[in-house]
Amino acid sequence: MEVIGAVASGIALGQLCIGISKAVRLWHSIEDLPLDLNDAVDRLEAFGPVLQDMVEKLSRCEEEYGESELELPAQHVRACVVYADKARRAVDEMVRKLQSSLQTLPQQSLQSRTRRKMRLAWAALRKGDLEKLERRLDSAVGLVLMCIGAYDRAIMLASQDRIAEKTAAKVVNEQKLLHRDFEDRIVRRVSLDVSTQLKNIEKQLQTPRPQGLHGENETEYVIVRSRTTWRGPRLPSYKPTPTGQVAAASRKDRSEWGLSLQLPDWISGAVWEIQVCWSMTGGWQQSLRSFSVRSKHSAIFAVVKKGDVKGMMAMFSKGEASPLDRDEKGSNLLYYATDYRQVEVCRTLLDLGLEDLIDDNGGSSESPLSELVKSRESLAPTPDSAHHALVSLFQSRSANIPTLTIERMLDFQTECSYSDDWLRIFQRNFLPGYHDLPLRDRAEATRLGAFTTQDVSVYRRLLNQKGVITKDDVRASAEAGFSLVHSAAAALGKRFAHEMQFNPRLGRDDDDEDASVEGDDGESEGRRVLMVRFRAWTEGWSYTFAETLRAAEWKQLNGLETVVPWDWYRVPVWTGTPLISVLGGALCRISPDLPWGKWDAVFRGVLNQWLRDLRDADVDLLQYGRAEALKIKYTAPEIKGAFDADAIAASRRHVRSSLRMRESWMQMVDDEHPRSDLYWLPVRIVGLDYGPRLRDWRLWWAPEFEAFAAEFWEGVGRPQSIMPGSWVDS
Repeated sequence: MEVIGAVASGIALGQLCIGISKAVRLWHSIEDLPLDLNDAVDRLEAFGPVLQDMVEKLSRCEEEYGESELELPAQHVRACVVYADKARRAVDEMVRKLQSSLQTLPQQSLQSRTRRKMRLAWAALRKGDLEKLERRLDSAVGLVLMCIGAYDRAIMLASQDRIAEKTAAKVVNEQKLLHRDFEDRIVRRVSLDVSTQLKNIEKQLQTPRPQGLHGENETEYVIVRSRTTWRGPRLPSYKPTPTGQVAAASRKDRSEWGLSLQLPDWISGAVWEIQVCWSMTGGWQQSLRSFSVRSKHSAIFAVVKKGDVKGMMAMFSKGEASPLDRDEKGSNLLYYATDYRQVEVCRTLLDLGLEDLIDDNGGSSESPLSELVKSRESLAPTPDSAHHALVSLFQSRSANIPTLTIERMLDFQTECSYSDDWLRIFQRNFLPGYHDLPLRDRAEATRLGAFTTQDVSVYRRLLNQKGVITKDDVRASAEAGFSLVHSAAAALGKRFAHEMQFNPRLGRDDDDEDASVEGDDGESEGRRVLMVRFRAWTEGWSYTFAETLRAAEWKQLNGLETVVPWDWYRVPVWTGTPLISVLGGALCRISPDLPWGKWDAVFRGVLNQWLRDLRDADVDLLQYGRAEALKIKYTAPEIKGAFDADAIAASRRHVRSSLRMRESWMQMVDDEHPRSDLYWLPVRIVGLDYGPRLRDWRLWWAPEFEAFAAEFWEGVGRPQSIMPGSWVDS
């Protein structure tokens, strides 16, 4: 029993110790409670102005931004702020109650200390409620901050739009102010100049003139240049007609409208040009200018030819002539000044605003620029000073000449210039940065030059300055859509077909030395011997094509591509392999100039020459033939109709480059066949025989006579057109 009592006493003592330790911890927490309350009070005092600032900021933003997209974020922020403010007031009230219960009494008696301890104990019991309220306040603050972030993002987007609108409005306003100030300065400057001239004239009139002085008065002319360049329509020619001429043009993207009117010659020789345009800064602007079409023997042209600048300006000031005057062929004063190498006259006319007429022929054969390029002084080793000064003058104004392009450079290729001299001179003087252009532009120039250039060195230098054809150039040109292999194929077909018109023996096979060529009689042989002409095909071209094929890969030798010839060739835009481009180049020369019977001989000739160049480039003809036949039969059978009637109809959707300088045979074809594509001759490829030798190769083709038959029956079966509402004979 004593043992049991001792054990029970030990358990009771342990429980008492545990209770004492809990009481000690409770006592310490009660003593630390005023510090927690003070910290809570400090946080509430700091958080109160923050909420007040949020409310004020929200009110300011609502007043400044009234956009509809900000209403929903603002409502969320306002609700969260109200919720946080309620939580703050609840915590504040709890803290105030606890703080009032913990205030110390003035008399530190035993009873007062006991009451204070009781109040501390009561406060300790309410500490859990205080912590719950603080957590509620923290969650409310988190919601407020989340909504404030969303609202700030909406405010930021709205601010960006407001800033952009205000900036645009400010820029427009500043531009209008600058434009107005600029016009005011011009008016003041012109008024000052006019008043100065009037004072000088008045002073000269008041000053007595010495006797014996009978010379002409030295008059200074003020050059007033227009700030705008004429971009309106131009008449195709300025030859006087009894009915007159009208040309109109408009551009909706730039808000421009223009009209050129030439009066009938029995009324007047005047030409009126009107241009109306609109700009954001200046509003509506109108330009009106007029000039006359005069005889080339008139006084103004004689003054320009002599180089009399003062006499020319005197005629301008008296209204006897205009800087824009032209002769009956359309040539302007700048052309005559360039032709007679009058440098000062050219400079004066350019200062008067005739820069847009540098490359304007007005319907005549030459423009001032072409006259300068084709001058014989350009070919001299050391040109004279006047020609050099004119070139320098035109170069200084080249930034205002919009026609200095690659196509304009190829316009200077002429049949009489066997070495393409004018093309080289134009590139040297007015396109000095041609070889710095991207490879795509140079490859496109090479494609166009394949049809027109006569000198093989010029053709090679269209690609690069050294005239070297590399594998990288061939690969990059194929990726750009202007493969050098297709360009070489088109050039081969066109030139070899042209040469076969004078020497049909070129088209025979190498394996057949005794092969006779149709049409190769003694008369044609004698005509070929006596004829002196420039050969369109030389060994240099063959070497260039072999070099191109040697640098090409297999996928470039059989790659498909769309080739667009110049607009004057009677051939549709074709899509096919380089072999098809060889035939397309041949068609550019023979269609529709030659009869059907000679087409097959030309096709055999150009095909044999293409195979010779492939063989010289170490290309296996049998393997090449397999790949080509696979394309024609299976992988790309549509290339059989590269030149058929459907291709002719489809080519109408393509815009071709305008060919100005035509060859002599084109003139004869144009006299016999109209340029309409209704007269083009459609052909279709039927098949291809190939082998390791030249004699194994044969191209099978046929004219599309069914297309002609379809057109015939369509015309026969077409019902007669009847106007609606008219009488019908029964």
